[in-house]
Amino acid sequence: MRFFHGWHRMKEMKYAKMTRSWCALLALSLLIAPLLAHAATDGWFSANPLPDGNPLNDIHCSATLCVAVGYGGTIQTSSDGVTWTRRNSFTQHRLNGVREDLNGEFWVVGEGGVILHSSNGLLWDHRTSGTRLSLNDIVHANFQNGNKLYIAVGNEGVILTSPDGLVWTEFPVQNMQIFPSFSAITFANQQVVAVGSSAGILRSFDGVTWDVGLDVQGNRLYQPKVGAILRDVAWGGTPAGGGQRFTAVGEFGIVYTSVNGSVWQNSVPATRAAPAGPVLNRVLWDAANSRFIAAGYSGRVQQIIEGAGSWTATAAVASGAARLEGFALFNGKFLTVGGLTAAGKQTFVDGKIYSASVLTGPWASISSGPAGVSESFNALARTGTGRLIAVGNNGAIRYSADGNDWSGLPA
Repeated sequence: MRFFHGWHRMKEMKYAKMTRSWCALLALSLLIAPLLAHAATDGWFSANPLPDGNPLNDIHCSATLCVAVGYGGTIQTSSDGVTWTRRNSFTQHRLNGVREDLNGEFWVVGEGGVILHSSNGLLWDHRTSGTRLSLNDIVHANFQNGNKLYIAVGNEGVILTSPDGLVWTEFPVQNMQIFPSFSAITFANQQVVAVGSSAGILRSFDGVTWDVGLDVQGNRLYQPKVGAILRDVAWGGTPAGGGQRFTAVGEFGIVYTSVNGSVWQNSVPATRAAPAGPVLNRVLWDAANSRFIAAGYSGRVQQIIEGAGSWTATAAVASGAARLEGFALFNGKFLTVGGLTAAGKQTFVDGKIYSASVLTGPWASISSGPAGVSESFNALARTGTGRLIAVGNNGAIRYSADGNDWSGLPA
């Protein structure tokens, strides 16, 4: 009988232990269920190799943190540009751009209408955009009336606005009978200017009412299927060059300028039938040397010095079909990054980092990675401590303290 009671007691203890285990498993499942559901929706995340090999499209560095974004929902962060950590974006969508708002917080936009937010760059949350169209750029505008507004732009003319980043409203651009796929947006001179395909330019003083860019004759610049794709826009200038102005660059080597964001002068006339030069991907204002600088395909860099009157092409940075995607001014040098177009392919290989003390050259080609590793770079940024960071395909991240010697991932 004692044996029976002992056996019965052991059985009760066993059942009690199993019950506690099942309760613990149930509680754990309730905690991780949302994460599992999210993972099931968005797919697998890479664990090895690190970096994960996904191409990186853009990078932004605040005073204390760099954030790089790219394909497969990749977000990498670093406080020094040397050690990088993969952050969970909870998406597998391609991420196209990363920006810092007026409050020092980070925003990322991408395909599928993805908008991500982070107050510190470490933990990220999704914002419901209300669109499935790809978003390419975002800006935080502080208008003259005191209103602050987030504005995101993307494909098929989509424009989204939000006062707080939580609730987004889509501007009915179809009412204007204009549908450019926007490449970039900037805020300057108390207005926002967005540029895109078919020579599409829109500007707004409040993010609510928008005007279509006009030429000097008062005609719309927007020309479906004919107008050049505008890829970037910047603000700058001096009295010697005619005052401050917007400068937009793009396909066929075209350059548009405007002092008010409404009427645009075709500074470098070009058409598909009569291109003025290669595609220009990026433009920046170099205040130290009073000039606009643009770079793009065929390894070409162009500049206009204030008071000189016209744009001039420098010596080609690289031979062959080089595509320049990003650049920076650093310690009196001009640095640009990109890659070479592989014959018959839309991929870019053998990327280099180039530097020159003056834009007219000579240009120094810097071997950015180990021998036998093909890399091309899509963006270049500078950390708060002055280190240069280049990011690109294959998850490549390169850093340099002087612009000459580069190290980084993958090793």
